[in-house]
Amino acid sequence: MKCPSCGRENVEGSSFCSVCGNPIAVGGAQAARAIQQPIRQQTKKSKTGLIVVIVVIVVVAVVVLGAIAAMSAVHSVTTTKLSMTVVSAEEVLGPSYNPPLDSRYVQITVTMRNTGHSLETLNPFGFSLLTSDGSSYSQTYMVDDTVPTSLNEGSTSTFSLAFEVPDGKTPTKLTYNDIFSTDLVEAAIVTVTPAVVKIVLTVTGITDATGSFSPSTGNRYVLVAFEMANNYNQTLSLSPYDFKLQTANGTLYSYSMWVDHTIPSALAASGNGAFSLGFEVPTSATLQKFVYQDGSLYKETSASV
Repeated sequence: MKCPSCGRENVEGSSFCSVCGNPIAVGGAQAARAIQQPIRQQTKKSKTGLIVVIVVIVVVAVVVLGAIAAMSAVHSVTTTKLSMTVVSAEEVLGPSYNPPLDSRYVQITVTMRNTGHSLETLNPFGFSLLTSDGSSYSQTYMVDDTVPTSLNEGSTSTFSLAFEVPDGKTPTKLTYNDIFSTDLVEAAIVTVTPAVVKIVLTVTGITDATGSFSPSTGNRYVLVAFEMANNYNQTLSLSPYDFKLQTANGTLYSYSMWVDHTIPSALAASGNGAFSLGFEVPTSATLQKFVYQDGSLYKETSASV
């Protein structure tokens, strides 16, 4: 029998041509289709699986790119909306600014700029002072601050605020992180200027004195005349107990209530005056220093006149 495709003779009853391989009889065509059908189905399934894989890859890529974009947006806000520079850092003391024992008040003056496009609300307790050992300290309400309540877009403000820091801790950085926003800025603290006691104390004379009662055996009364100036911008409270007379051997003597004194209860801001105060000391003692101390405020001067 002849092959309908190539015309070659084949053995009678053959299903496929021995030359070209094409089906000759009806049974051969059916067999060919039976063989090709699973191949087509397998090919179709392979294509469908490939499409599913491609779709999954595209979806994952979109999610990842979206997350990266979101992270970039937050980073942009936290690093560009505010800028801050420390102008100065100094210890502060004053009539109302005496820190607890073994601590000091460090006042930071800072310049902050709002580089964003909207009003920025400022919170004093959003500021933290960091020390070299990693400790963090919040702003103290014991020292008046000048932090503005807000900062307009594009505007700059210079203000001050203080922190209570233990002695021996070295401030290294000031940070601002408002809990109601994502703003986070920081500025380095180079050095802290030691506090200056703004009190002038000068002994103008020491004389023997009499009291309401005689001094103890071996003692005498002395009256110390001195001048004092308060160069703070706050009133300075005074008490006779704030003053001591020190002798050459290091002993400190408190005032004697039996000798009249002229110490007022307060010395006004930027005020000064001349005062006197009596002490009972050993007759043989050599007077060395006249001392004023109230909390962390300390001033001494020579008792030699």
